[in-house]
Formats: sequence, structure tokens, C-alpha cells
Amino acid sequence: MTADRSCEPSKNERHHYLDYLRAILMFLGIPYHAALAFSSHQAWIVEAERDSALLSWAAQFSHTFRMPVFLLIAGFFAMMLCQRRPGSWWRSRLVRLGVPLAAATILINPLLMLGRALWQAEPSQVLDLWLSMLATPGEPWVSHLWFLIDLLIYSSILAVLLRLRWMPALARRADKVAGLMASRWWVAPGLLLFSGVAALGTVVALSVLGLNSTLHGMLVLARTSAHLPVFLCGAALALRRDWLDRFTRIHWWMWAAGLVLAAALAAVQWRDEDIYRAVTFFLMPVVGILFAHILMSGMRACFQGANRLVQIAVDSSFTVYLVHQVFIVFGVVLMMGSGIPVLLQFVLLVAASTILSLGFHQQLVRRRPVLRLLFNGVLPERAAPLAGAAAAPRAGRI
Repeated sequence: MTADRSCEPSKNERHHYLDYLRAILMFLGIPYHAALAFSSHQAWIVEAERDSALLSWAAQFSHTFRMPVFLLIAGFFAMMLCQRRPGSWWRSRLVRLGVPLAAATILINPLLMLGRALWQAEPSQVLDLWLSMLATPGEPWVSHLWFLIDLLIYSSILAVLLRLRWMPALARRADKVAGLMASRWWVAPGLLLFSGVAALGTVVALSVLGLNSTLHGMLVLARTSAHLPVFLCGAALALRRDWLDRFTRIHWWMWAAGLVLAAALAAVQWRDEDIYRAVTFFLMPVVGILFAHILMSGMRACFQGANRLVQIAVDSSFTVYLVHQVFIVFGVVLMMGSGIPVLLQFVLLVAASTILSLGFHQQLVRRRPVLRLLFNGVLPERAAPLAGAAAAPRAGRI
């Protein structure tokens, strides 16, 4: 079967609604991480004096879809850029993902560890505890940067496929799958269920091999493998324009299934029992794909053209995500013993962290090429003016 050229994405096609959605998902990291400080289900960097059942549930629910949907969009743009710039694509990914990963690891995560030391230790012991954290390899050195590591892994997979010249074969396979989907209604739901089975099977295999978590917890391969089907789904949408068109048109049964399964995932994903962990890893890609449809179809219906104010949010979203936890962590520490109601503390944390993170980007990162390289992965000679700055986060890095 020959490739249907009419289904290939246009080289000049812009997807403003996807840019906006990526920015929204990045900014949602602020209320998510602020809510974790008040969660009764999950320990975080620092913990507020009082828990909140409402914020615990809100954090759990948003966690079911926020990063999976982002990774699906990242897969879409990764494949699209891979097709457009096969020669320079991989080197570009190393810069745009690797440089912010290294910079935030060195500059941001030690501040998060300092905030934890201030929260956890007596004043006379803060310095010793902080130095001990700095000298210990482990998850605090990764923190909220795990998705950059996963994106580097996923991008490496695409780079290998490109190197092996498998892209034409993938395009032909996509045509065959498209034919099956057009003639058999069960193919699409079957692929969705298969994504969950594949994720769970991979996690079980990694567990048997003792590789679910490696490098002192800094690389969680179970999570990486569970999100891989979502990234690949996004990459598949870039192979055929008609798939993206169908996926981003509202289908109410998918909305209903996505909401119900996301609620189910939120109810079990924080539990440690084996049965609940199995259900969690099965549902992770399924909910991610279904919720990607919900958000992408909703955004497509609402946003089509460019908007300057939204473009500012798009341009700043990567920086905001990298630095916002610092303001949340120190905000929680400062409000200890204040007696401020829990929900008001949460609102203050979200508002202050948003304003300070945006200000950091607008007043510092945006104006200094070296900081734009460190926090956005944009080489100085390629840094775009603000009006066109959406090109910077376009590589699927949020």
C-alpha cells in the first residue's frame, strides 16, 4: 500500500492550540506541586502543618493526566520535527533538553534541598543537613526534572529509528493501520487497551529484573515505560494528518471514558498494594491517551489563531516549570506557624509562585541569551524575539 500523501502534515502548518495546551499543562504544575504540600496521600519536599482532603484529591486527579498529555504532545512535535529536519534533529534535542536538565539540576535542585533542610531541621543543624543532602545521590537531584530524562530516552528511540532508516516503513505501517481502523471499529479501542497491557507487561518484566528504579531512584524505568505508549501515540498522530484531525474532534464517549477512568486511577495510584500498582500501570497510558483527546479536542474547539498574551505564557512556560518549586517550597516554610487557613495558604502559594516565576522569565531569562540557553535550551544566535518566541518550546520539552 502506498503512502497517502494527502495525509502528511504540511510543513507550514501551525498548531496554536497545541502550543497553548502545552503551556497550560506546564503552568498546572504550580497548583499541583502546591497541593502536594497539603496532601495526605503523598510525601513531598516539604509538608504544610495541616492536610487538606480537597487538595489531596485535586493533586491526585491532575496527576493522572497532566504529564501524560504533555508527553503525547511532545511525541507529536518530536516526530514532526524529526520528519522536517532529520539531519540536525537529534543534536537539537540534546541542546534543548539536555542543557536545561543540567542547569536546573545544578542551580535549582540544591535550593529545593535547602528548603527541605530549613523545614526539617533545627536552625543549628540546617547547614549540616543540607550538605548531607548535596553529598547524597538520589531522587532529590532529579525532583521535577524527571520528564526531561524521559524525553531524552524517547527522543533517542526516535533517533535510532531514523538512523536505521525505518521512517518510510513506519509510514507504510501507519497506512495499513489506518485501513484497518477505517474498516474495523474495534481496532482503535483494541490499540488503546494494548497500550495498557504493554505498559503493565513491561513494568512486570522490569520488576522481575530488579530494574524498576535505578541509579539511587534517579531513573524510574517503570514510569518511563508506562508513559512510552503515550509518547508513541503522539508520534503516530504526526505521521498522518487525518489521524490528528480525527483525534482532535470531540467524541463524547471518549470524554466519558476518560473522566471515569481518570477518577479510578486517582483513587488507586497512591496505594502500595500490588493489585493497585498493577491497575495503576495499566491505566496510566489509557488515561493519558483518553485525556489527551479530551484536552486537545477541547482546545482545538476554543483556540485556532495566535494570541499575543497566550504567546507570552507559551514562551515563559518552560522557565516557569523549572523554577516554580523553589518559590512554593520556601513559601511553605515561611507560612509555618502563621495560622493562615489551608485553602488561603494554597491560593497565596499559587499566586506568588506564578508571579515570581513569570517575573524571573520576563525580567531575566528572556533578556539574557545565556539564561535563555540554560533555562530554555535556545542557542544565543537562534534566540527568537518575543513575538515569535513560541518556536523555543516547540520541540516538545515542556
